Amino acid sequence: MTDEEVATINEKIHENCHFTITEFSFDFPQISQSLLHDIVTEKIGYHKFCARWLPKLWSEDHKKPCMATSLTFLEAYEKDGDSLLDRVITRDESWVKHETCEIKKQSMDWGHTSYPKRPMKCLQTLSARKIMATVFWDRDGVLLVDFLECGLTINSERYCVTLKKI
Repeated sequence: MTDEEVATINEKIHENCHFTITEFSFDFPQISQSLLHDIVTEKIGYHKFCARWLPKLWSEDHKKPCMATSLTFLEAYEKDGDSLLDRVITRDESWVKHETCEIKKQSMDWGHTSYPKRPMKCLQTLSARKIMATVFWDRDGVLLVDFLECGLTINSERYCVTLKKI
C-alpha cells in the first residue's frame, strides 16, 4: 500500500464520513475489505462512533418550570413522607416504530481518534411508521399501556378516554 493510495482513501473519507467498509470497497475494488478496514482504522486512525441521543435541547425557559415542579413535589414528599408515593401515577409517551428504516449500525459515522467529542443530534422527527405508546405506572408496577391508532392525535377527548381505562 503506497502513501498515495492511503491519501486517496483519506480524501474519500473526508467526502463522506457516513460510509460502510462494504460500500467503500466498491470505490477501491483492488483492495480487500479486511485490508481497507485495517487502513481506515490503524493506518489513518479512524474509528466508529455513535452520536448521543438527546430528547430535547432545552433552554433556560424550558428548565425553570421543570425545576419548579420538582421543588413542589419534594416539598410535598417532605410533608407527607413515603405515603405520598402511594398516590403518584406516572405517565410517559414514546414512539414505537413499525419497522426500522435505518439500524443503529447504519447511522454510525467514522471519526478520527483525535476528534475531541462525539456529536449530538436531536431525536428524529416523527414519521408515519411510528405509533404512540402511552404507559402509566405507579410504585407497584405498570397500570396501563395504551397505543394510539394510526391517524389519530392526542387531544382532550382522547386523553379522557385513556384516563378512564386506568
